[in-house]
Amino acid sequence: MSTTHELPAGSGDLESAFPEPTPPSAASGVREWLDRHAVQLFVGAAIVGVFGGGVAAWQATRPQARATTTSPPFTLPATMSGLPTLAGDPLHSGSWQQKARTAVGTDAWSFRSYGKGGTARSIRVVAARTDLTGKLEQAWAASTESQVGNVSCTHDTRLTPTSKARFRPTVLVCWRTGPALSAYALVIDPKAKTPIAAADGAAAVQTAWKAAGGTD
Repeated sequence: MSTTHELPAGSGDLESAFPEPTPPSAASGVREWLDRHAVQLFVGAAIVGVFGGGVAAWQATRPQARATTTSPPFTLPATMSGLPTLAGDPLHSGSWQQKARTAVGTDAWSFRSYGKGGTARSIRVVAARTDLTGKLEQAWAASTESQVGNVSCTHDTRLTPTSKARFRPTVLVCWRTGPALSAYALVIDPKAKTPIAAADGAAAVQTAWKAAGGTD
C-alpha cells in the first residue's frame, strides 16, 4: 500500500469546471476587472476552500499503511522424523490459526503436524521469521530442562497460563528462538513409558529452522 496521499477520483475536473478569468488589459482598471469577474473569483475561492478542507480531512482520517514483510514464504517438509503429515489436527483449528496470526503479525510463518492419529505419537512444528518466545505452544515450556546444541527442551510444562507446571514424560517442548527467526516442536506420545527423548524434538526444531531460512 502506498503511503502517498492521492487525491480522490475525479478531483482533476474541479479546476476545469470553471474557466480562468481573463487577465485585465492595460486600459482597464483593477477595480473594473475585479467587478467583471467577481462571480468567478467567488466561486473559485469557494471551490478551493471546500476542496482543500476535504483533502485535509481525508488525509487526516486515511488509515496509515501497515508495514509488511519482504521475506518470502516458506513451507515445512511433508514428513518429520519418519512421520507423515497429520490428516487432521484439532489444535490447528481456525481459532488457533487466528491466534497464530495475531502472535506472528505480518512476518512469514508456517506450521505442520505429523503423525498417524489416534493415540500414536505426534509432532506439531511451528516456525516464523519473528520471535516466538512465550507465544502459542512455546509458552507451555515452564523451564529449560536440557540443551541439545542450540535447541532448548523440557518436559516441565504448563498448559495454561494459570495452571501449575509439572513434569510430563509424555509431552516434550523444544524450541530455538531469536529476534528474526524462531522454531518450536511439540511432541506428544500418550503411550510413552519413559520421557520422550529430547533429541527427537530438537531434530524437528532444527529441520524447521533450516526450512525457514536458518543457516546453522
